[in-house]
Amino acid sequence: MKYKMLPLLTILFLVMTIGTAIAGWDCQFEGGKKGTVGKPNNLTIDFGTILWADKSNGESTYVGLPSEFDHYDIAGRYKGTWQKNQIVTPSGNFIIKVKVKLAGNKSWGFWHSKKNEVTIEVRDGDGAGPILKQKVWSGRVGSPSTKTITLDQVTANLQPGNKKMYTIIIRFHKYDGKSNEGWCGMPIWVMAN
Repeated sequence: MKYKMLPLLTILFLVMTIGTAIAGWDCQFEGGKKGTVGKPNNLTIDFGTILWADKSNGESTYVGLPSEFDHYDIAGRYKGTWQKNQIVTPSGNFIIKVKVKLAGNKSWGFWHSKKNEVTIEVRDGDGAGPILKQKVWSGRVGSPSTKTITLDQVTANLQPGNKKMYTIIIRFHKYDGKSNEGWCGMPIWVMAN
């Protein structure tokens, strides 16, 4: 009897593995992907485009978070690269800016409008810490379009050389009944210059 069950268990395992592999939500840190700090002002931490909700005809979503940040001085001159644990801003105060590419679902060659909702949070400390700033973008989207989300300033007022940990949380929901939604978090450390 147990030998008859083996093919069935193998098929079940493969279905589960394939289901996991083609699940509609993928969030990761991208080696070599860079954001910027100091453009257009010395408080802005710009993550660039971090979310694409138009993958697989809108049925899957990819989140790619930067692991490094090019930084610029007040005059806009390139000064080098920081890791996500060594970002420096005036008094440790900062503004978070991200771009997201939103979409509906595509079938028969046409994009059909669906409600998309993106929430960006800055949390004090780890992901369980209190929300310091939050911004929600919500609306119906058909063909892929890019939206910019800028949060209000986080004011730390740190002494020079002191740094603090924050967690950036990205939440996404597309109201289409697919598995193309979820959330992920990214820790950053911001130091006062």
